[in-house]
Amino acid sequence: MNEKEFKDYLSQYADADEFVAALEEAPQSFRVNTLKIGVKEFLEGFPIECAPVKWLEYAFTCNEKIGNTLEHACGCAFSQSLSSMLPSLCLNPSAGDSVLDSCAAPGAKTTHLSQIMGNRGAIIAVDARPRRVNVLVGNCARFGCVNVACSVRDSTQLRGKELFEKALVDAPCSCLGTPGAWLNYRKQRHDRLQFLLVKRAYELLKRGGEIIYSTCTVAEEENEAVIAKLLEETDAKLLEAQLPLKTSCGLGDYGKEFKKTRRIYPQESNSEAFFVARVGKP
Repeated sequence: MNEKEFKDYLSQYADADEFVAALEEAPQSFRVNTLKIGVKEFLEGFPIECAPVKWLEYAFTCNEKIGNTLEHACGCAFSQSLSSMLPSLCLNPSAGDSVLDSCAAPGAKTTHLSQIMGNRGAIIAVDARPRRVNVLVGNCARFGCVNVACSVRDSTQLRGKELFEKALVDAPCSCLGTPGAWLNYRKQRHDRLQFLLVKRAYELLKRGGEIIYSTCTVAEEENEAVIAKLLEETDAKLLEAQLPLKTSCGLGDYGKEFKKTRRIYPQESNSEAFFVARVGKP
């Protein structure tokens, strides 16, 4: 898919020119790991000029990659897109919660959840790909996340029932919200796996629990359609996805309740595109 074809496809969801321009101009971003260091102390010694993000006190943007800094190597900072921070913020687990992260590797959201929880409670971080779980384990260790247990497993086959207060399903997707993804795009179905992942996570939730389902694509068949099928086949209820910045509503074609889901476009977030749905188990 070339850029023109992508823009033609994208125009059904958002202003295509604004979307692509904002995506191409988006800065580097990172998150200070407050499990290890305070924000003020971090900034005093950090060698790269950076700017604060208004809606998250420990997030910053910069014009350089931070991967070669000592701060990154020591686990004091995690390179992560701004939009990618939103699912964990929306899930907002409490310190005493048991949390399932069902597609966890390489660990950006896992370590963020641990940070939000203050290294308390328990996070079961699962991924089916052994090499990526090795990276996940390394990131959790480097960031000092002692409340995380990592496992190589197919999340659609997890056993048990009603074990977790909260779950994050950041599902594998077509990535049609990330820079240049359309250049190597090959049409394939992700929705079947996505549905199996979110349905199994829902079954593992305790009553009163919540799931955040997220992707980094604009494709409705991987976003609203997956959640619509979950609502149809279970007693799941959509909850308002509360985010700290202005975003767009989900597609109303799937029903008025889908205004509770959020589409985050690059021109809104200064980052890649994301979809976030918050689902409750009554």
